[in-house]
Amino acid sequence: MDFQTWRETKAKPLATWAAGPASKAIVQTFARFKTRAEVRRVDIGPATVHFTIAYGVSQSVGAVLSRESDLALALGVDPDQASMAQTRRGVVLSIPSPEPYDVTRADLEDGRGLVIPLGVTADGWETYHLPFSETVTNLLIVAPTRTGKTTLLRTLIYGLAAQNSERKLQLTLVDLKGDPALGEFGNLAHLRYPIATNAADAVAVLQDLAGEVERRIANGARRPAHVFVVIDEVIALVQNRQYGQLATEALTPILTRGGGLGIFTVATTQRADKRSLSDPLIASQFVHRLVGKVASGQESALAAGQAGIDAHKLLGRGDFIAKVGGDVVRVQIAQTPAALIHK
Repeated sequence: MDFQTWRETKAKPLATWAAGPASKAIVQTFARFKTRAEVRRVDIGPATVHFTIAYGVSQSVGAVLSRESDLALALGVDPDQASMAQTRRGVVLSIPSPEPYDVTRADLEDGRGLVIPLGVTADGWETYHLPFSETVTNLLIVAPTRTGKTTLLRTLIYGLAAQNSERKLQLTLVDLKGDPALGEFGNLAHLRYPIATNAADAVAVLQDLAGEVERRIANGARRPAHVFVVIDEVIALVQNRQYGQLATEALTPILTRGGGLGIFTVATTQRADKRSLSDPLIASQFVHRLVGKVASGQESALAAGQAGIDAHKLLGRGDFIAKVGGDVVRVQIAQTPAALIHK
């Protein structure tokens, strides 16, 4: 179903329900707990519905936020999939949409250069662009199985290649699982090396790139092509018994010095546990993160690098929190069909 059809057949009735019966149920639920509140605004996103709630001056924000589970139940929603947060607009209740829409690359506004369109904001339809720059050079994607990691990588890699010629941008792909969905990029003209699908090849590639860091330092003002290093399952690589130490040694100059020389790193992991994410190199060099649905609030804090992100309340299937460049944005990642990649 394309966006226009979804908007006419699904979104309009959904907006009517949200502004009518759903908002009424929210007000009535607060009333049961002697809290005066009203729904001031409703936003329909691709996978979520968001209610902005105003409350009386005599009410504390804590008392309002404490009604999260009660409101979810009143709306027929699993409390584990509902979230409430204080935002600049006020308190916002977010619930899964009963009529979700699968965002595709065709629904996004174009990007330019290193500003890559990834999806749309969860509380509306603004295209979310990932802004690689001299201050956003290393990105960690934390996404357990079946939360949308591969979809995100495909859209990111496609955007980089589509918006930049091979003269201006080179790609290095490390895919330790040999994922066929990433293997579709094997014929890209932008590839600096063949896709590395085992730890030995990954270390060889990273060692050469560490050498490229030194060459670029030596060349001074010369500005060769940007290089993007994409490592799927970086924790598995740096903790590999045989090659982990070599991988860490090669990655260190790439992560610590590469950004200022036009060498960017995008790494992923399915692991959101303390042992994995407290690795000194990972913890110190990956400030910017994209986080998919994790199992708990503790994992959310570890994955995002800060508390209060609530990634355990996400829905999976491409629903992510982007903590990039000082902003925290909930994003529905767009799908990139194979036909676009092979075009």
